[in-house]
Amino acid sequence: MSQREDSPFPALASHYLLQTDPQREYWHWGASGPKLRAELMRRGLAQDGSKIELKERIAANDKWGNTKEGRIAIYNRQLADLEAERRRTAPEIVPFERFKSLPKELRMIVWELALPGPRILSVSDHCEPGRLRFRKHDSPPNPVALSVCRESRHVALLRYRLCFGTTNIYADLARDVLYFGSRWRDFRTFVLREGHDVFKCIANPGVLNIYHGERWKPALSFSDTITADLKVVQRLAVASRIWAVPYYRGRRRAHSRFWPGTSTQSYVLRRIERADTHRQ
Repeated sequence: MSQREDSPFPALASHYLLQTDPQREYWHWGASGPKLRAELMRRGLAQDGSKIELKERIAANDKWGNTKEGRIAIYNRQLADLEAERRRTAPEIVPFERFKSLPKELRMIVWELALPGPRILSVSDHCEPGRLRFRKHDSPPNPVALSVCRESRHVALLRYRLCFGTTNIYADLARDVLYFGSRWRDFRTFVLREGHDVFKCIANPGVLNIYHGERWKPALSFSDTITADLKVVQRLAVASRIWAVPYYRGRRRAHSRFWPGTSTQSYVLRRIERADTHRQ
């Protein structure tokens, strides 16, 4: 099924789907053996052994990655990957040395055209009252224009700003999509009490419950900063399994009221790139 032209979700490249698809979370303790081995292969670790050994190997690697030694090793590996990519692509880059001689108005247009389109920011389920967390490997990097030069940063900051109580996540809340993946297990994650719907809760997010397996974590009361940012979010995506309502013609159906007088009808399919959302 192709994406609707009026859908608020950006087109997703196949490699990016591998980052945002809930099925990518192979390291869940309930994952099958093949998925665990695929995750070990992605991390460059041995894939032999029993299922319990595979899980313990992933858990040990996670623990190591949180140590000082692990963070340094991961950082150095990322630098090496970037350097290898630079050497591979450098011959293809043709510098335009007269760019700084262009009129300022043209340079501003070029910097604006260099900004990315809508991005998908994947929200981690490990949130705090003072900030949201975003899993690094599931979310895109900040726009490059923020760090090229003072002029490009000025243009980028007209659209992007720090948000959700973080010190390193820049977002365009009018265009970027806030994505709650499969770790947010249940529709009740987004309701304040019975009868409230996901859009109303996000538009007025005083409290957010996090659902894990069979038990609830204590409700989080977000700070005024996060609440204000969530009210500005225009595009929201959730994993299809979240919707605890019957299927409607093969699609899970939810009807909600976003703002007074504005009706939003959402059909959420099993894959985010097949979501079909329109406003009446």
